[in-house]
Amino acid sequence: MSLQLLKTLNGNNTGSLQQFINQFVNKKKEPRICWYPSAGRDFKPLLALNEMFLNQKFLNQHLPDPPDFFLFTDYLGPYNFVIAENTEIYSDEHTIVSIDSFEELPELNSRVDPEILEIEDGSKLTNNCVLLNIKIVSDELGEFFRPVIYAFAGNEYFCSEMMLENEAKISHIIHNNYGGGCGGGGHARGGWIVNVINKLNCELLIAGHIEHFESGDEAAMQIYPSLAGNNQMPPYTKTEFEGVIGGAVYYGRNWYLF
Repeated sequence: MSLQLLKTLNGNNTGSLQQFINQFVNKKKEPRICWYPSAGRDFKPLLALNEMFLNQKFLNQHLPDPPDFFLFTDYLGPYNFVIAENTEIYSDEHTIVSIDSFEELPELNSRVDPEILEIEDGSKLTNNCVLLNIKIVSDELGEFFRPVIYAFAGNEYFCSEMMLENEAKISHIIHNNYGGGCGGGGHARGGWIVNVINKLNCELLIAGHIEHFESGDEAAMQIYPSLAGNNQMPPYTKTEFEGVIGGAVYYGRNWYLF
């Protein structure tokens, strides 16, 4: 389940992630997790899935409860990404996103599959994992904090060997930055994700053209059989959405409810 995934990532650490786990154990509740594969430096989902924002933009529409936790995966990580306290990640005239504090988690034992990923040596971040306490100051939503685990590993490996292996429930999935080719860091477009939506018990998918397969997607399903399926979206209802955060259109993507 979701707690088991967090326990696996936490290892023997006794810091902030363990405290978070303890809170949910005491509540006898599983945390709601939003997974963002190939997240890069895009922290906008922390605003778009903010409860206040959802209430403003989706009046009279039933949406799943927002996530308690965000899980980002990207085997390269953002370019020139500095992990340090009080480090600004993004800012514009409406919003400031920064790392308030962080905790290093045990190193991952992931692999870089050349059939899927372009840069076989990865980056200096590859195989690291960190818990980020992200601070957001928004002129629309005020100041708030959100926990983000950033796992610098291949999306396919992480989904199969970590999430599915631990029978994690992932309430939200975002498919936005997933790119094939060298510019995207790999040969896959993330089409295989349609095969794990039900396996992960996903309730909300935010995506554009999700059913797009390249050679890396086919390779992913061969290397990691748990990612295979009929390559079709499960039954859904769709909400057209172009929400505005700080004066900018958020994605303009489709929101699929399962």
